[in-house]
Amino acid sequence: MSLGLYNPEKHYTKKILEAIKRTWKQSVIIEAGYPIIIEPNGYTIEHVDGTGTKGYLHWLRESYESAAIDAFAMNANDLGILGFKPKTMNCHLILQEEREEAIYSVVKKLTELCLQYDIIFTGGETAVLNTLKGMEVGIHMSGFTEKTINKPLKEDDLVYGHLSSGIHSNGLSMARKLLEDDLNDSTLDMLTIPTEIYLGILERTSFAKKRMHITGGAFTKLKKLISNDFNLSIDLTRIKLLSIFELLYEKLKNQVKNPSYEMLRIFNCGIGFIEIISSKDQDRFEKIAPEPKLIGKILPEGEGKINLISPFDNSSVQF
Repeated sequence: MSLGLYNPEKHYTKKILEAIKRTWKQSVIIEAGYPIIIEPNGYTIEHVDGTGTKGYLHWLRESYESAAIDAFAMNANDLGILGFKPKTMNCHLILQEEREEAIYSVVKKLTELCLQYDIIFTGGETAVLNTLKGMEVGIHMSGFTEKTINKPLKEDDLVYGHLSSGIHSNGLSMARKLLEDDLNDSTLDMLTIPTEIYLGILERTSFAKKRMHITGGAFTKLKKLISNDFNLSIDLTRIKLLSIFELLYEKLKNQVKNPSYEMLRIFNCGIGFIEIISSKDQDRFEKIAPEPKLIGKILPEGEGKINLISPFDNSSVQF
């Protein structure tokens, strides 16, 4: 859970934060919006996330292993923002009905991922909730780092994007609404492609200055990374658009005044994770990261704004 939980448009979230912060002791500090715990030899973090609306689509497609990947990636990628290495994990699996194949497939895939990334899977809980539609794979993951990734930015620092595999695990409520008349096998297949896991890349780019996982809030999340002294400029026409985003844009442009703004506010639009690096590390970064996309840079004399060029119509969008 991060301080991103606070949404000024939802006033109750402020009360939630005030409540949970009463349990924090002096050993808890905030970095990049995340509460982290100071340890004698470094820092630990606790994180919770899950499949959300996408769990219903996985249930329809019986893509249970992909649901497990989504839940795992949403947690592991978030830990990577500050450079935390996942250490332990447990799972809370909720189903609309008991389905042995679903339960075993999720546990099997999570076990495989934990073995791949050297994480201890401590178990979890399975609940059958007959008022639920589909399934929810929720994960609690803890991590450790000796030093966090959160360095000051400078003029002309470079912004790189790691490509997404698809819609990932955010914006599914809007996607379902836009595609409600087109939820056929083809669109369901596109919507249930699992979230990309970036852990392997992030372990090799620990020299990055700042990072962000492009999830709920999409590119508005980048405002958390910059101060009012800078602006961040991003050109998304440099990447190839995936079919799912072209389809969603075509649906959305008939419903809202500024479809590019809404797309970049809700969906990752092809970029699943962003890293900001010093220009002097450019060659090093490009040799390490597979297919890195240079999509922007830090501009001086700013106001803490995110300026984007839309990949849909080349229009300018600002957050």
